[in-house]
Amino acid sequence: MSKEVQTKQVLVFTSSWCSNCGNMKQLLDEAGVEYKAVDVDTDEGMKLAQEHQVRGLPTTVIIRDGVVVRKIVGVQNKSIVERDIKEA
Repeated sequence: MSKEVQTKQVLVFTSSWCSNCGNMKQLLDEAGVEYKAVDVDTDEGMKLAQEHQVRGLPTTVIIRDGVVVRKIVGVQNKSIVERDIKEA
């Protein structure tokens, strides 16, 4: 595994009441990216959501080497999500 793969994280901020959050989770699964997305329920992980300035759901945060490199708010086109995660 390359160093890039080992140092990249994908956080997906969701909530049980968010109807579009399930769509984003499915899109990430279908995108087939090599990084496991970690779901963060904003009702339970409010502090983490505040740290990442989550203002809308779903919000996908891509972190490389401990630094946020991309933030995707809302459900986006699959090709855009794939590109953002791979390029980050």
